[in-house]
Formats: sequence, structure tokens, C-alpha cells
Amino acid sequence: LIDYLDLHPDVIVLVRKHPSETPTSNIPHERIIAVPNYSHRLAQKSLFDLFLKSDLAISFSSMVSYQASWFNIPSINFEVSQTSRLPFVDDVSVFHAKDIVKLKSYLDEFLLSKKVPESKREKAKASKKIADIISQA
Repeated sequence: LIDYLDLHPDVIVLVRKHPSETPTSNIPHERIIAVPNYSHRLAQKSLFDLFLKSDLAISFSSMVSYQASWFNIPSINFEVSQTSRLPFVDDVSVFHAKDIVKLKSYLDEFLLSKKVPESKREKAKASKKIADIISQA
């Protein structure tokens, strides 16, 4: 990501650490910004707030990949493996990047070509999508 940020000065990366992750102060780039930790009760809300402001989500074999799809933003699941362990990787809204080359390709596709135009995102309907998923369970 650091190399990508150096090539694309208009990109900012917001990092939200997993609640069980230990805090660190080593942020390797001035455009990688760590989001403050929230209480366990507000953790999901803070994640959803980030999705509302994001053009893309990147996670590491996490449910976050699926949750980002509720907000109609492309989600890249980065796992160094040929296939993802996640059952919801569909290459429609959740994509599997098995290496740095594929990650860069997806970043270019989603950030430079704006694959999903802002006008078609309908992020405000995320709560309806979440309710539909819950009601189908």
C-alpha cells in the first residue's frame, strides 16, 4: 500500500484495527490514518460510518469484506492463498486478492476507473439490506 500511495497522491487509507489487535504507533505513511478505537458497543457503528465515506474496503479474511458489500462498495479480501477461505467471495462485490500484484490490479480497477459510480452506490439503503439479511436467517 505504501508504494501505491506514493504513486497516487489523492488516495488516503483509513485503518480500523480489529478490536482484539494490540495498539501500535507505527504508521508507515502520512496518508495511512489509524481510526481511533471505539468501545465494543460502538465498534460496528464506527465500521459502518467508515463504509459510508469509503470508495473501497480492504480486509484480511474477515466478515468486514461481506459487511462492506451492504454499502455497495467493492471489497477486497487479501489472503495469500489461491482461493479464499471466505464463502461470500463472489467477484461481484467481494473480491479475492491472493498477492500484491492482484491487490494493485483491484486498486487500479476500483479507484482509478471508478467501477461503481457514486450515483449508483445507494449507500443509504444499507440498513434495508441488513434488515433483509436478518429477516431471511
